[in-house]
Amino acid sequence: MLTETDHLAVTELYGRYAHAFDGARARECAELFSTDGTFTVHGRSPINGRAALEEFFVKAAQSPGSQHFVSNIVLDVVGPDRVDGSAYVVVLRVNEDSVRLASVGSYRDEFVRANGNWLIRSRYFRPVLPEALAGAALVSSGS
Repeated sequence: MLTETDHLAVTELYGRYAHAFDGARARECAELFSTDGTFTVHGRSPINGRAALEEFFVKAAQSPGSQHFVSNIVLDVVGPDRVDGSAYVVVLRVNEDSVRLASVGSYRDEFVRANGNWLIRSRYFRPVLPEALAGAALVSSGS
């Protein structure tokens, strides 16, 4: 069983990740992961370790305007210092004249407590948005 404080700390990692990613704060994003942390997008090779993660987030920041919306978070306690989590995620791309659908999918996460802090050890993102809909305009100034 997680304490209320631990539950909030783990849940808050979803929001901290979204804010850091969307704010193009690559180092902050990478530091949410354990030193041996991994991020995997379904069908791609895993990104392993904080240095590689930071490099990945720097590249991702070259495409600004993302807004992550994370919901339906479920946490499962595996041990006193480990929690598995899952959540749905929708990513929009917002620019001056449109809001576009960038991605829809789910996270499968492993969180660990290290030195009293909860961190992401692994994040697996499984997209479900058909490729034909990626980039579809939800709202635009021309509509």
